[in-house]
Amino acid sequence: MCKPSKQAIAHAFSSKAATYEEFAHWQKESVDHIINFLGYLHPARGTWLDVGCGIGLLEKSLPREHQPERIICSDIAAHTLQHIALLKMPCTLCSLRMDVDFLPFRRPSFDVVIAASVLQWSIDLAAAVEGLASLIAPNGYLIFCVLGDQYLQELRETRRHFGVQDPVSFASVKKISAVLGHSGLRLIASRHIKKTKRFASPLALLKNLTAIGATALGNQPARIRSIPAFSRKYRELFGDATSIPATLDMIVGFAQKQACFSPSTR
Repeated sequence: MCKPSKQAIAHAFSSKAATYEEFAHWQKESVDHIINFLGYLHPARGTWLDVGCGIGLLEKSLPREHQPERIICSDIAAHTLQHIALLKMPCTLCSLRMDVDFLPFRRPSFDVVIAASVLQWSIDLAAAVEGLASLIAPNGYLIFCVLGDQYLQELRETRRHFGVQDPVSFASVKKISAVLGHSGLRLIASRHIKKTKRFASPLALLKNLTAIGATALGNQPARIRSIPAFSRKYRELFGDATSIPATLDMIVGFAQKQACFSPSTR
């Protein structure tokens, strides 16, 4: 794995804030599942933290009955937070530019922490979850979405033929359950969503990912010098004459902070 720099991640998502909502189909699906889990929290209460909030897809979709008193929206990409400032909601919204790996809040500070489509960009998945858990009040909740092991497996395998490593982290249900338990979080429910979408070409898939900023590669070597060669390899490995597959694999879950928990020494 070759993680992009934080600066590269921030720039990639900031530069695509204007086109994010139009192309973020899979991210919208994860938000729908997260809102379904919020039914466990009726009535909503207290203060929530939405880490990696992006342009506010969750906040835009949040039914009134699920809205708490206050939501703090944080993201590393400055331009995405400009969209948060334009949202009109009954609850109080605050937007702060912050990194999921370095959240400067008192512990614990929140009744609910939401981490949708952000943990894959953390330096260390286990450390990031542990940090989020430390911000949750006893008996509070973490609602999350992580990328499964087979997320975009076709694209990743094709890239490996060109010497390009994965820029993000992936997880299995077993792995994320273990990480949650180590951080004092009890997994209440989860959904493993896996499906395949077909695109007209590898270039069409890349354009979709580029439109949401998800192709940030940081300091990786630019070994894919020819898009036609990349497209031919993708079709050779996975496609046919008319389309190519792209696997969606994500795990959405709902966990509760144990009332009495002392983290072990890592």
